[in-house]
Amino acid sequence: MNFDSLIGQSVLKKNLLNALSTDSCAHAYLFSGPEGIGKSTFAMDFARMLLCTENGPAACSKCIACNTFNVGTNPDFLLIEPEGNSISVESIREIQAEAIIRPMYSNKKVYYIKQAEKMTQQAQNSLLKTLEEPPLYCVIILSTHNPEMLLPTVRSRLLKFSFSKNTNEEIVTILKNNKLDSDNTGFITAYADGIPGLAIKLASSEEFTELRNEVFLILGKVFGDSIKGQFDMAKFIINNSDNAEIILNLITCFYRDLLVARKCKGQGVLINSDKEDMIKEYCNHISSEHICSIVEYIEEIRRNIKQNANIELAADVLAMRLREE
Repeated sequence: MNFDSLIGQSVLKKNLLNALSTDSCAHAYLFSGPEGIGKSTFAMDFARMLLCTENGPAACSKCIACNTFNVGTNPDFLLIEPEGNSISVESIREIQAEAIIRPMYSNKKVYYIKQAEKMTQQAQNSLLKTLEEPPLYCVIILSTHNPEMLLPTVRSRLLKFSFSKNTNEEIVTILKNNKLDSDNTGFITAYADGIPGLAIKLASSEEFTELRNEVFLILGKVFGDSIKGQFDMAKFIINNSDNAEIILNLITCFYRDLLVARKCKGQGVLINSDKEDMIKEYCNHISSEHICSIVEYIEEIRRNIKQNANIELAADVLAMRLREE
């Protein structure tokens, strides 16, 4: 196993495989990128390859190190994850206690800190001691979507790899490999915006499909000169407040497509390409200026919701703005 099953991130793969081939791996790595980009998947595969006792960069999946890693019992590997909303100093001290013991099966010991941005400051300061004087056989991997949450002194001691978004073609391949391709693949690929984890989550979610269908049904009423459509949208957002962020994203994508359709007639640039006829029909019923004002207001709602704003009032105001009078 040498990343062959992982789609994208070709530069990252090349660099890590080269380090494995030349036995020149760093003692600490930082994998950063958006949530759902594949950091944990890459980190676990990299850890497996580091621990494999066979010669060569690829993990053999046959040796005792690989077999115990695959079932989660390799004593030379430790995964640190948040407990609740943080990673405590006690969790990091577990690394320090483990690191002084030499490997049992492999030539290395690997420690993976997932969602490293959730380490408390005390935990980061504790980790710093290990990063400054690591045993030669230790490799520490951190992954985060927000590297700025790590102390500068911690970041400076890590070899950094930034994950880039996948191409649409790569997302389609990932969905096919997971047997999740469907009639909605085009939309999901565009909506996921290069994040494979999001694409897989959406393609697996019947609830998301139902939310999207209902949003478009109500938008059809809104543009069909129905005041009831506006009331229905407000009610829908309020009744589905736990999914308000998703609903707002779907509305934003629709209005974004209306704007694109006014400027460009090409189907390929629409996120909701399967709704092309509807978008082309409605794009001339509303001005570009009003579309932009709606999108800006939705962004304002998002910010306000994060500050516990009144969702009912926000939904009512948004619904009244969806049409241009």
